Amino acid sequence: MRFALCLLLAPLLILPAPAAAQSGPQREELQWSWAVDPALIVLTGAGWIGTEMAKDSLAPQACRWCEANSLDASVTGALGWGSRKTASVVSDSVTYGVMPVLTLAGGIIAGAADGRIGETPVNALLIVEAVTVSSMINQVFKFSFGRERPFVAELPAEEKSELEKAEDNNLSFYSGHTNLAFALAVSAGTVAHLRGYKAEPYIWGIGLPLATFVAYSRIAAKKHYLSDVVIGSLTGAAAGFLVPFLHRKTSPLTASGASLSIAPAVNGLSIGGTF
Repeated sequence: MRFALCLLLAPLLILPAPAAAQSGPQREELQWSWAVDPALIVLTGAGWIGTEMAKDSLAPQACRWCEANSLDASVTGALGWGSRKTASVVSDSVTYGVMPVLTLAGGIIAGAADGRIGETPVNALLIVEAVTVSSMINQVFKFSFGRERPFVAELPAEEKSELEKAEDNNLSFYSGHTNLAFALAVSAGTVAHLRGYKAEPYIWGIGLPLATFVAYSRIAAKKHYLSDVVIGSLTGAAAGFLVPFLHRKTSPLTASGASLSIAPAVNGLSIGGTF
């Protein structure tokens, strides 16, 4: 169990140190491109929500990845709750209710406390962008790998197709809830860090434990294996860090003289620029 806990906390190793632990807060100006960023949010958000709505036709009907390794199986057996439904409701509530509200409220309070509430809209949009980008990537992986969920693997073959949401049976890898939770927590913390907000330690101190709880609750609900939530936490944390970090004024993507363009192409989109 110690090994499993270490894996769940692995994303913390790639995060910047809180401002309070440094000699003094250093402010970064974050640049927002009205030509690029809204389009990216709309494209990735539409892809995320659209593929979720079309899950019936996109999700694999039979598992492509059906076997669990011994570590995944043992952790699921040890952490699974007696009531799978309760664990699932709790994880849904924290991921889609508690965390978005606290993330937005925390950002507003942090900016207001430093007399910089005018930065809130850009801060919020960067967090949304981290979530939509990471969630769209997650959809591609889930539909491609077709990993059977832990609770489905426990059922007799004849019962699997009779489940209420059978189209969801083989979308275990990797955890979308965990990915989203860490994208929220880390993007909010990274924005606070780059902005030099005094409330940064509180942003991290609330967001990361909640995101880790989401990862745990997905295992408790037997919706995901340990490896599913570890990869979900790493990808969510990576997007949560990179999106705000690449929007710094000193970033190659936003520095003076650099440009980025997205345009329609025959088979999708073309991305070009000068750096």
